[in-house]
Amino acid sequence: MVAMKPTEPVSPQEIYQVLCDAASQDPNAVQSSSKSLQEFRDRPGTYEQLHSIAAEKANVPLNVRQMAIIQFKNGALGVWKNKRLFNAALHDRIRTRSISFLSEEDNIIGDCNAIIVAKIARSDYPSQWPSLVPDLAAIIQTQVGAFLSNPAAFDPASRLLLKRTLRVLDHVIKEFCSVKMPAGIKVMAGIADSLYAPLISYYDSLSSLLQSSFTVTSLLNLSLQRTCEDIAELAHMVFKPCTKIMLWLWQKTSQAQFTSALETNNFVEVEISPSSRSTPTSIPVLSTKSIEHLTRHLRLYGKMFRRMQQLSVKRFVELPNANDLVLYYWGEVVKAASGPSDMISDASEAVYPVRLLVQGMVLFRESLNVWSGKGDPNKMSEVLSKEFVDEAVKLLLTRFIPLAPGDLEKWSIDPEEWVNEEEKENDAWEYELRPCGERVLMTLCNQYHIYVVPLLLSTLQQVLGKVHTAPTHDLNGILQKEATYCAIGRCAGKLDRELDFDEWLQKHLIPEAQEVNPDYRIVKRRIAWVVGRWHADESRSTSKLQVWSLLRHLIQDRGPSTDSVVRLSAAEALKTCVDTVKFDVDAFAPFIGDFVTQLIQLLAEADTWESKSRLANTLNIVIECVGSRITPFMEFLVNPLPQLWQASTTEEDAGQSYLFKASLVVMMTRLIEATGEHSDAIAHVIISLLQECFSSKVKVVLDDDGALLWLAAIRNTTTLESTRSGAPGYIDMFPHAIFLISDNFDLLGSILKVVESYIILNSRLILSKYALQLFQAFVSALLGTTITIRNDIILVINLLTQMAPPSLWAEAMHTSGLFGILTKAVIDDKDGASFLAEHIYIFSRIAIADPLILNELVISAAPAMKMPETQIFEGLLDQWWKKFDSMGQPQHRKLTAMGIASWASTGRPEVLDRLTTEIFNLWLDVFGELKEALAEAGPEANRSPLSLFWRNSMKEPPYLISEDIINSPEAGRRRQIYNNDPVNTTKLTVFVREKLQQAEMACGGTDVFRVNFLDKADPDVLKQLMAALITGT
Repeated sequence: MVAMKPTEPVSPQEIYQVLCDAASQDPNAVQSSSKSLQEFRDRPGTYEQLHSIAAEKANVPLNVRQMAIIQFKNGALGVWKNKRLFNAALHDRIRTRSISFLSEEDNIIGDCNAIIVAKIARSDYPSQWPSLVPDLAAIIQTQVGAFLSNPAAFDPASRLLLKRTLRVLDHVIKEFCSVKMPAGIKVMAGIADSLYAPLISYYDSLSSLLQSSFTVTSLLNLSLQRTCEDIAELAHMVFKPCTKIMLWLWQKTSQAQFTSALETNNFVEVEISPSSRSTPTSIPVLSTKSIEHLTRHLRLYGKMFRRMQQLSVKRFVELPNANDLVLYYWGEVVKAASGPSDMISDASEAVYPVRLLVQGMVLFRESLNVWSGKGDPNKMSEVLSKEFVDEAVKLLLTRFIPLAPGDLEKWSIDPEEWVNEEEKENDAWEYELRPCGERVLMTLCNQYHIYVVPLLLSTLQQVLGKVHTAPTHDLNGILQKEATYCAIGRCAGKLDRELDFDEWLQKHLIPEAQEVNPDYRIVKRRIAWVVGRWHADESRSTSKLQVWSLLRHLIQDRGPSTDSVVRLSAAEALKTCVDTVKFDVDAFAPFIGDFVTQLIQLLAEADTWESKSRLANTLNIVIECVGSRITPFMEFLVNPLPQLWQASTTEEDAGQSYLFKASLVVMMTRLIEATGEHSDAIAHVIISLLQECFSSKVKVVLDDDGALLWLAAIRNTTTLESTRSGAPGYIDMFPHAIFLISDNFDLLGSILKVVESYIILNSRLILSKYALQLFQAFVSALLGTTITIRNDIILVINLLTQMAPPSLWAEAMHTSGLFGILTKAVIDDKDGASFLAEHIYIFSRIAIADPLILNELVISAAPAMKMPETQIFEGLLDQWWKKFDSMGQPQHRKLTAMGIASWASTGRPEVLDRLTTEIFNLWLDVFGELKEALAEAGPEANRSPLSLFWRNSMKEPPYLISEDIINSPEAGRRRQIYNNDPVNTTKLTVFVREKLQQAEMACGGTDVFRVNFLDKADPDVLKQLMAALITGT
């Protein structure tokens, strides 16, 4: 079969067959059709055929039609303007056919068409499709009029047409609301101007009909229930585009050109009133679909008001009747709380659906900041009186914040999952009553603190007072105490100066933690939580032994009055208390062993990966904060790790198990950083963990964490050799580092740091074993990675040429082709000056180590570079001088001066030919800088900037030892390298004088050297140079 050309159309039969295969139940056919459809998308006419097949009702099965329009939606909209795939006539046919889908009975096809029309409209309306919005508006006007005239006689075809048209219009308006460009904003303004008034008029009529229709009589009458359902659904569908237009105008009214588009206050005021005319309490639990539509409609109001608040809460509150609206919502919350508990549930048919109540509470909460004047005592009572606030707080404390029976049931069924959800502190407050009640209380306390704080303290005293008169053992009393403690924890920031926490801790919390009543686990869990919340403020000290004693008891208690929820909550509280600025490690030290023991035990007992990860993170924080004091417990921490790792190797919940493994790797990293050189004792476990991190099964997930563990291990070890008989050493892991350099460019930056630490620790061992392989990996990376990574590689090469003798690296540098690549990069001069200057530093290091090696490397590189050796020498010397001005650090300028001096000592003519010009000038520049810096005396304030520059450069540079290794053994190794660097230990004038003497001998003696080279110098320059060399300044 001859392959089709990309420009050749696909036959309708072929597309139809592929769609049939795609819609079939045969996996092989589905897979084959997927590839074919992907190929067909680039062929002209494909999308026309897809759209045509989707519209064919008579002869095409429904599932094939559905597949056709889905494929059109997923592919055509992204290439709608591609003139190779679509021409003007095709555009017209598709737009016309899209309108025909308004009578489509299938919801999948109808919904896809709504999206398609909206996306096309964004591109084509009004320029290529001017009739779209007027046509949709005309259909809506006709059908709404027919419905309002006789709702009971509204035929199904007309109902379907109206619903489809409203959905399409809603999608079109939604699409244009998201446009940010001026032309699109202008189009949206026109749509709002033409559609808002008629739509709101339709809604006003439908909402009036809605209120009159929803009666007990109509809902009990089976013949009227369909009409009630239609009224509720159509009212909702008409109001959806209205809300989008209103919210769009609400955003734009702050801009001058939109202030006169619509009177914002008026259109919002029109919509506030209907919400107060229909309440859930007036609807019996009948006609489920009608009630579901009505509930969705009421929620739409809440979403609109909430969005208006989010865009500008101040403007929202300033609207006429807005405060009455919010207080009406709050009144419904109060009514719901006052009735039987079964009136509230997360179901549409409930008397008080949870989501409606949450909307009311959120609207109330967001208004408090403006109502209170941001906590201004003079404005607090303008909207809410003290009595209102007190009642609101009491309502929250007694009705919404206490744990509900459903919470206790979830606690009992799945304790770990329950506590994990509780600890997340996510956005559950926007859709669940109890978290929302807590947030409302927090906001009330922040904005009306002069009212709320005394009330909370009074409530706490009442609860605590009952302990002395009649201990709280009944479940309701326990739940109320738990709610009160929750309120104290949530409002800890405002209670800090009012509540004596130490007294509360000593007299109440500690004794209550010893209670044996099984139901008291509810309070114990909250005690742990409130201790953590109280100390979450970093200004509060955690030096008191009672805090640690309490948390230790809650974590280790295994009696009948506690459970895993209490222990896990106490572990989370421990993490919060430890991870603070004022953490007192001395006070915590006696408890380290007990906490580590219990946390390891909890890790083994936990059933869910999320719980295990949380516990591992707690251990990480403890290790990080106690530092070297964790050393005595190091092996106890490490011993269970292999079992924990193997236990997490499961195909089930792979994502969660990988997160747990990552937390174990982080824990090991923190342990190494805390114990420093003592980590050598657990090197065998570290290496085993590293091998696991880079194994084929988990490396995609754990290689980043593994690289950080590897880096910490090498920075803190004192040897690369094995520390245990028969066990591998860190040196055995180095081949994998070489492999990663050339294989994983995403990880290359991290691995280069590991390689650098290896070299700093024992460069001779590394190069004696792996020089050639390492340089070959460098070559691969230099040819295929970014300039940043290439620069990191150059820095590593610079380091190893400084630390190891040429006998360990020179041959490998040539054989691998690395020297040729470095040389070519400098001569080609296509990269940045600072990057190429780093290459010059490498050549300088080679020259200082052995200038004859540098000559041999240049000569040996010539055949591979296909250049005469003289041309390579000249090219390097050109750039040596050219890049000198790009060297900002004094050490680098001195290094370059020493390197060229050492190279000149070989007597190589290409170098000596530049002696009396470029090289003399380079030396004199550096001599002058040194002379000025060293000659000046007196206070630093009187020194020149150049003097201070050199003086500061002689100190330990800030980049030498980063903050993360300041306490590691590598810090000492880096200082030693820096202090032993010839650039820092050698006097430049003495060094240059010695190298010039060697150059004289290489050229045949003083007379030959003088005649051939020195006599060509400028007399003044030569005199100045000789004076500097003789005097040493």
